[in-house]
Amino acid sequence: MEIEASETPAVDAGILTRFLEEAQVTGQLEHPGIVPVHELGLDASGRVYFTMRLVRGETLRSVFDKVHDSKNEDWSVIRALGAVLKVCEAMAYAHSKGVLHRDLKPANIMLGRYGETYVMDWGLAKIVGSKDRADIRIRESSESVAIASDREDAGHA
Repeated sequence: MEIEASETPAVDAGILTRFLEEAQVTGQLEHPGIVPVHELGLDASGRVYFTMRLVRGETLRSVFDKVHDSKNEDWSVIRALGAVLKVCEAMAYAHSKGVLHRDLKPANIMLGRYGETYVMDWGLAKIVGSKDRADIRIRESSESVAIASDREDAGHA
């Protein structure tokens, strides 16, 4: 994800803070079930970025759909439960470090081509005991990053 400056400095500061916190939290969680952050920096245009390992595979959501299809030969209930167990191990590790994911769902779990399971999208993570951040959500689109309050996010705009 790449954040570009816009015309609203106050929003930019909040988005930048959230972006940097996600990179920092994810980068500090060294576990086989959490994709490592390789680099955090500024590009030549002054845009902040971080890079992570590219994970090829499918989401746990799509695997659940395949398991539901009884004709599927690639995924069994037992194999899917094995992936869920790996998620539990990654979350237990994060919790032992005082980090709460706060957006754990099948769409945020990637299953790699070689049996690896990764918990993704730590953008809403919170370090236990840290001051709670503003309730904003960062949404990616092909053109921009949008922000919604909790009420808007829940469909109460």
